[in-house]
Amino acid sequence: AQTVKHRLEYEFSIICQKGFSDYFLLVHEIVQEAERQGHRVLGRGSAANSLISYSLRLTHVDPLKNNLFFERFLNPERSSPPDIDLDFSWKIRDTIYEFLRKRWGKEQVALISTHVTMRGRGALWEAGKALGFQPKELEGISRVMGSLSAQEFLEHGASRPETRGFPFKNLAFLRLIKIASAFEGIPKNLSLHAGGVVVSPGSIYRFTPVQPSSKSLPMTQMEMRAIEEVGLVKIDILAQRSLGVFSDVSMELKTGGCFPEELENIDLISSNDSVANALKNGRTIGVFYIESPGMRGLLKKLGCRGFSELTAASSVIRPGVAESGMMAAYIERHLKQRAIPPQNRLLEPILKETHGVMIYQEDVMRVAQVLSGLTLGEADILRRAMSGKSRNQESLIELKNRFLSGASKRGVSLDFSNEIWRQIESFSGYAFCKAH
Repeated sequence: AQTVKHRLEYEFSIICQKGFSDYFLLVHEIVQEAERQGHRVLGRGSAANSLISYSLRLTHVDPLKNNLFFERFLNPERSSPPDIDLDFSWKIRDTIYEFLRKRWGKEQVALISTHVTMRGRGALWEAGKALGFQPKELEGISRVMGSLSAQEFLEHGASRPETRGFPFKNLAFLRLIKIASAFEGIPKNLSLHAGGVVVSPGSIYRFTPVQPSSKSLPMTQMEMRAIEEVGLVKIDILAQRSLGVFSDVSMELKTGGCFPEELENIDLISSNDSVANALKNGRTIGVFYIESPGMRGLLKKLGCRGFSELTAASSVIRPGVAESGMMAAYIERHLKQRAIPPQNRLLEPILKETHGVMIYQEDVMRVAQVLSGLTLGEADILRRAMSGKSRNQESLIELKNRFLSGASKRGVSLDFSNEIWRQIESFSGYAFCKAH
């Protein structure tokens, strides 16, 4: 009870400090309304690291029981807002939009846009039409250009075998490519974000221009990053076909006298022999995320029977993990075909569950914390700095120096800490969020 109390108090203090308490209550109200109408909602992503999210039924996985820590979701060092993704049945997403419109008014609610920008051949065609090139000429250039950007085509096109004889020194052609290169990255038209919605504290027009959309709500003319920069926080209202099937099956079971509430009991995955045997034998066609041939083969290899194994399988199957050899190492160690090498005394308790292999983003953060003394918030900055989306070389050099210095102060040899840094650096860009 004390652990729960301390965790809730800690999370609440960070949420209030960062000014996101209204955001949590707003998302909670959306979930409440969906459940009041008899619909199931599934919160996913890093929000499942939060005990408050679990308490408000925004997510359905106990973070204490599953060793998930709040800092992966939100921490004092994090400047970006939290991200709560909500899955609804594809049949009811428009119903949720209508609830938002009625509850807050369409002057406060809008769907988020994405900017479709000009790239490569698209930019070439726009520039070519403006310069008076004939469609046949542009078709020929596009075919040779392939997937290259205009700038890449200009710089490297002459060295490609398929462009032999192409007039790279023709002034009209050079002008076309240079203008196409300038066009690249410029927005061409707006499209709807996959699920992003914003509810503003006042009129939406104070924050962003909007325009009509194909849905019942207007669409922002600003894209997601600009929306966050003006102080609005995105909620993802996602349409999930599997949840629609789940709701239909639940209704059928209820009609037959079964209580579908039991289907939310994650412990049944391990305790129910029929479920465990289906997993172990890869009989998962029709089950969201674990029905692909590769995933079914992995479940059979692992002899998967429990929730923790299923979670690990969802992570190690990702391409980067498989290519790095970590997938093979995890499988062999799990099946006791390969001995687990001796671990540093600081890392052993962290990586025990995963047989000494880092397979989650949370593993990266915990390893950085215990080995070098970084706070979990600082370790999250490290994770983000290494990610493919926002890899920052200058930040990495500074963080590496702090990592090695902190590890040295804790008695860790330079060779070992350099090796761990190498593993983290090569792995974290494609690591999987365990909470997700």
